[in-house]
Amino acid sequence: VANRTEERAQTLIAGFAEQFKGTTLASFPLSETLSADCPEPVDLLVNTTAVGLKGEAFGFPATGCVRSGGSVYDMVYMPEATPLVQEARRAGLAAADGLGMLAGQGEIAFGLWFVTTPQKDIMRRALQHENQNSD
Repeated sequence: VANRTEERAQTLIAGFAEQFKGTTLASFPLSETLSADCPEPVDLLVNTTAVGLKGEAFGFPATGCVRSGGSVYDMVYMPEATPLVQEARRAGLAAADGLGMLAGQGEIAFGLWFVTTPQKDIMRRALQHENQNSD
């Protein structure tokens, strides 16, 4: 868990440890030294910050701590790939943005509001259509 504050990182780790028993979790400062501070490469990097919402990058190589064959998930969703997703793909890593999560949340909300299940993937298709027409 890379975070700006060690205390917050430790709080997150404590919560994750209960949910992901058997998974090794560690904390690192969210800074330019992230790759150097990581003693061994991680399997998964998840961006839960707002970095990338306006097309901005972290300003340092965030994917340097991910092992070859690892994955990057950026919860930020945009019509184009975020700088983090682009960085990951250039490094040969599997990468995805938060569009799928947003669509899944929309499907769940639709079901709660209208007490019916929406057509499979309709939210994702609607979001993709909207992104294509937003130019």
